[in-house]
Amino acid sequence: MKSLGLIGFGISNQAVFNHFKNDFKITVHNRDEIPLPSIAYACFGDGYLNCSEDIVFRSPGVRPDKIKTGSPVFCESTYALDKIKATKLCITGSDGKTTTSTLIYEILKRKNAFLGGNIGAPLIDAICGGYDFIVSELSSFQLMDASPICDVAIIIGITENHLDYHTDMAEYISAKENLLKNAKRIILNYDNEILRKIGKKYKNTEYFSLEQPCDAYICDGYFCVKNKKLFSVDKIKLRGKFNLLNVLAAILATYSYANDTEIENAICSFKGVKHRLELVRELNGIKFYNSSIDSTPSRTAATLSAFDISKCVVILGGSDKNLSYDILGEHLKDAKAILIMGENKQKLLDALNKCVNKIYVVNNLSEAVKIGFSLCKKDDCLILSPASCSFDMYENYIARGNDFTRLINNL
Repeated sequence: MKSLGLIGFGISNQAVFNHFKNDFKITVHNRDEIPLPSIAYACFGDGYLNCSEDIVFRSPGVRPDKIKTGSPVFCESTYALDKIKATKLCITGSDGKTTTSTLIYEILKRKNAFLGGNIGAPLIDAICGGYDFIVSELSSFQLMDASPICDVAIIIGITENHLDYHTDMAEYISAKENLLKNAKRIILNYDNEILRKIGKKYKNTEYFSLEQPCDAYICDGYFCVKNKKLFSVDKIKLRGKFNLLNVLAAILATYSYANDTEIENAICSFKGVKHRLELVRELNGIKFYNSSIDSTPSRTAATLSAFDISKCVVILGGSDKNLSYDILGEHLKDAKAILIMGENKQKLLDALNKCVNKIYVVNNLSEAVKIGFSLCKKDDCLILSPASCSFDMYENYIARGNDFTRLINNL
């Protein structure tokens, strides 16, 4: 029997285990001891990155160049994409990929579609599912050592991100570009300078833009694709200029697979994804928004652009990704107040002290909500938009957002 190594045992590698458990001897490699299925072998401790198995699957958070093996190394999602027989639409980007992926799935879900990858279920679960469409969100971690085969590859935008994982911005951009190398159609954000340059390398590139007419754009207040008017911008429920780009990308990706009515109905009924500009509650005329998914300064800047910042109290902070927070100063200078928490609070303070007047440093999210609520009056907003990862206090952004929602509902 052939052997298979799993580095890490999170959701994706648990799915790999279940897919291969009857055909391979499987060893789980992990730095710390963790509970395992009875049929799995274990390799725990400092040497866990030494793999002698015939095939190795890495968790996305493990850099491929850290693994010591002479065998092929895969990530679950990119491996699965090359095995699935379906029309595959793959989405990546620094910001907006979750919203765009979900929009595309909402348009196609009545046509036997599956949503997975970095969002939804592991893609390996879809290999034998007989799906007609696969919608896959992919991160730079998953794409770092793979160029999956796909029918449509979409990059929403590229801005500084994940420099705690990637050696530099060039490596991060290269990982994103890997998505394009085996794609039949390429869809890029023309308004992003990095993507304009990348698009020139490929003959099969299409663009969406808020700034000029191209394959998908806005004209006279209407979404347009291939110079055809579809429906009014005023009909969508999503807030923020950045979401117009996400909608344009979804329209351009799906117009060949769905009719105009299907596209319009799906997009105009879509209220957004959880933890992204999610209205949790309104109390005493104050609105509370959960945007826990905002793990970068650029994403927080985009979120705040959807509001009158003078009526906003904003909660920032968490674990650091080796990013600059200077961009936030311009967006927060007129904020009603800012509450900063987390391991990167000093770095945020250094970036914002000179341009923001009312800054409060707090110990945790519970304290932030309590003080934030006391600072708000009728018609104000309290917004969780951390510009940071959650790993100093929470397992992931979902746990952070759920805790914020719980705290707000208990007010």
